[in-house]
Parts: sequence; C-alpha cells; structure tokens
Amino acid sequence: MLGWFPELYPDELLASACARYTDRLEYPTQHTAVRELFGAGCSRVAYDVPGHLNHLVGQLPSQGSYSPQEILYKHTLFPFYVSLHSAERVAQLERQIGEAPSTVIYKAVGMIQYRKRCVELLRFCLKCALEDEVLYGEPYWHRNHQLPGVLVCTKHGEFLRPTKVTMHGACLMRAKYEIQRSPIPAGNDSKPDRILVELANDARRILEDNIHLSLFLLRQQYRVQLEAMRVLRKGRLLTEKAADGFINRLSPSVLQRLSFDSHSKGVGPWIKQIAAGHIYHPLDHLVMMRYLQIPVP
Repeated sequence: MLGWFPELYPDELLASACARYTDRLEYPTQHTAVRELFGAGCSRVAYDVPGHLNHLVGQLPSQGSYSPQEILYKHTLFPFYVSLHSAERVAQLERQIGEAPSTVIYKAVGMIQYRKRCVELLRFCLKCALEDEVLYGEPYWHRNHQLPGVLVCTKHGEFLRPTKVTMHGACLMRAKYEIQRSPIPAGNDSKPDRILVELANDARRILEDNIHLSLFLLRQQYRVQLEAMRVLRKGRLLTEKAADGFINRLSPSVLQRLSFDSHSKGVGPWIKQIAAGHIYHPLDHLVMMRYLQIPVP
C-alpha cells in the first residue's frame, strides 16, 4: 500500500495526480513509477483513461481513498467515451478497465479505426493554469481540455495550447514543468469560431453530467431533420446535397481544425454511415448534432 497519495484537484486527470506523486517521491526512472502504480504488466500510461485501475486503487491509502467508479467518472474521460453505449455495456467496460489496458475502451468507441479523432498532445488553458497556481499552488492537467474535438477552454473562451506531452506515453509528466516549457505565441488573440465553442460546451456537459446519448433516439432525430432539410427522400439520402449543406454550415476551416473531411466525396458517405448508427465515436455525433442543430439532452 502507498503511504501517501495526493488529493485530486477538481477536473484533474488521474494521470496528472500520478505525475505529481512520482515527481514528489523522485522515482529513479519513469518505468519504475509506472510499474509500481499500475502493475508489472503496464509499461505505458494513457492520460485519458488509464488501464489496470484496480492495481492502483488497491494501493491507495485507506484514509481519503477513492473508489474505481469515482476515479473513472470524475478523473478520466471514460464518461465521454461510453456516452453512446447501453448501461449493460458500460458496466462491462467498467469491469474490464480495472484489469485490462486502455485499448478495451478505444475499441468500443471506434478510436482504433478513427485515429484522427484522438488527441495526440496534452493541452492547457493559460488562464486556467494561472488560476490553478493561485488556488492550488500549481497548474495541473484538466480533463476537459483533453476531450476530442475540444479546442477551446469553456471557462475562458480561448483556444487551448498544445504541449509536447503525448496522450499515450511511457512517462508521467507533471503539468507545471511542461506548461513552463511550452512557448506562448505572441499576438495569438484570435477568437474561436462559435461552432467550436458550442462543441466544447456540449462535450463538457456529456463528461461532467454523465449524459447518455441514445443511439436509437439520435437515429430518429437525424432522420426527421434530414427529411426537413430535404436531403432525405423516401429513405434515400441525397449524399452530395447533404454534404454541401454540412460543409457550408460548419465551414471548411472548422472541419479542418477538427480533423474532419471537408470534401463532399468524403462527407456524404460519412453522413450516411452516422445516420444509420454505424459510428460510435461521440465526437462524430456531436458534429452531426451541430450540423442538424440537435441539442444535447
């Protein structure tokens, strides 16, 4: 059992607290730290949803200890990733992530097939970092800032800034050091597009409020809206017309920032797939809901 473990800050990623812990205890190597916290079979740490959680939770000091479910739902991106799955499937994934690596979650939401939807580098908001310094004595990795498709801080309305820390790496990197090393571009005061702000707020609500998106209801809503836009007729999608409307409403620049195809030949089949319920990544559905102006419940 660990003799001490830091208290997790609000909206802090579990891996962020682990990085603070290993830095304070001055482990000889990162490999040693990762193996002690997550087990001998773990060599890499996923900041979004660390695997092998039972090993870590079983070592936490009894005083102020956290349950696996509390960690999953308050200090990882798990609620966002599983927001389209049934309660039975979510319970199954909860059990699996306790003993298995993070890939069980990635496969479930389609992140293996849709790698371009993945966040590659950890991000931060400069104003949040300064506020955290005042409130907690140091900045830390916020989970809201690492959500796929979230490029804007919902609290301050500013673009997030990337670091050089990879989301899935072999090291636990403490936020305060990495933020200090990150260059702050001069004159970067451009205002985020309204759609990017709306997407960020939608994703944050799903994460924080543990909102479930019913795939069955979404398919019905997609059909109604596509018919109202006259791009779905007698069950047949007018893919080119639907794609043109999608690109015009979201704009090529926004789609490029989100790593979405901005060409009609790629967009049309995507709309057809997602309308049929064949895509399970939450970001895809949030973008589709923005296009059809469907609010998050």
